[in-house]
Amino acid sequence: MNLKEYLEKLNIPSFKYVNEKFNELKENFLEMSQLKSDFDLEKFTVKREGNFIAHNFHFLMRQYSLTLGELRNQLIDKEELERKIEEYTTLLNNGEEKILIYTLEGKQEKYIDLYIKTLINQLDLSEINIADRAIRVDRYEKLRLKLIEINGGEITNEQYQNEEPHYWKWYLQRKALNQYKQSKTGVSEGVWENIAFLEEPALIRSDYQVKMLNENGFLNLEDAASDIKERQILDYNYNKRKLLKDESK
Repeated sequence: MNLKEYLEKLNIPSFKYVNEKFNELKENFLEMSQLKSDFDLEKFTVKREGNFIAHNFHFLMRQYSLTLGELRNQLIDKEELERKIEEYTTLLNNGEEKILIYTLEGKQEKYIDLYIKTLINQLDLSEINIADRAIRVDRYEKLRLKLIEINGGEITNEQYQNEEPHYWKWYLQRKALNQYKQSKTGVSEGVWENIAFLEEPALIRSDYQVKMLNENGFLNLEDAASDIKERQILDYNYNKRKLLKDESK
């Protein structure tokens, strides 16, 4: 079986099909492009530093600045791609068939029409990455404003410095406690740390509040096993009903 036959077997007979399928699904790609959920940002970005507002703000702003910088670069790359596509389309319309492209590997001759398709593909993929960064920037801004609101005003480096002694006491106490829990239960320190992040009060969405530990600060493994089993049963029943519904059509 050659490649053409193999692709036809998969119902992917041509570039045209692949191109149309990408365009058909592009809205889905954009909708699901974000790498970090709102929940992730609230629990594992902002509240990594407990309830120390200036430390929360410091960590948030580090992530915010990196993401905003990445978004700026991606928007520049997008504009450059659009200009190249416009430039090479003009050459193609004027009867040019090939161009010389300079890369790290050296000078290469390319067919203009195919190279334009390559650039369009890069542009489409860049837009998906841009959507991810744009969503995160929007969420970071909302969280930034919420922290300032909770603080009752601007958060300063002086406030951060004043929190330091109390922050490090809390940090080391938490680390020692999690290591103690690990020695007693066999559940790793990292799991206990992530459970603590989950239980931190949510800044914006109250439905993100999660409770996992009992009154002694430990995880009831019997309850956890029961919850997992219940979730599996719910998922199984949902998929079974969906399968029967599909078969009845």
